[in-house]
Amino acid sequence: MYGNGKRPTASAASEPPAIACPFCGDRAPAPLGRVGSQLNWYTCHACHKTWCVRVASPDDWPDGAGALALVVDDEELIRDQLAEILEGFNYRVVLACDGPDALAQVARYGDRLRLVTSDFSMPSTDGLDLARALRRLLVPDATLVVVSGRIDDDEIRTLLQIGVTDVLRKPFDRHSLARAIARGRSEDRTTPE
Repeated sequence: MYGNGKRPTASAASEPPAIACPFCGDRAPAPLGRVGSQLNWYTCHACHKTWCVRVASPDDWPDGAGALALVVDDEELIRDQLAEILEGFNYRVVLACDGPDALAQVARYGDRLRLVTSDFSMPSTDGLDLARALRRLLVPDATLVVVSGRIDDDEIRTLLQIGVTDVLRKPFDRHSLARAIARGRSEDRTTPE
């Protein structure tokens, strides 16, 4: 890992995924069990419907093939946890603690950056302005994932309209991040005007 971040003792991977009922949105479904290694079954306490979710396995995780990724977050623990996850996906990782630091890293590494994860809510950094600048400065096929614990639906729509690959609400797990990266690799994007 590039940068001077310290390694956390806890891993983001140990947190269970945040699951919401696809029918009513309830955030506390009850797990019913697993079928083989591919499906987790849930039932909703609110609407009593049952559904399954395909479990991502290490075989489904993206292979960064040594590509360079930038992690932008004002919280050191989150930066380090994201770096650890991305290194597990075979990315080399550069860290930034805020918007100006992120833009300095983009200026330094330029078109070598293939993936950027950026917090949306950081002190002295407007998340929307930073996302616009990153999208403008990165190569068109770079994946840009915005993460936040405080973001509304209108802000998410705006981010997607300006070319952000995906928006993940905190807390999220490595499986959600893997899906966002895979979406970025499968899309043919051009930089919006």
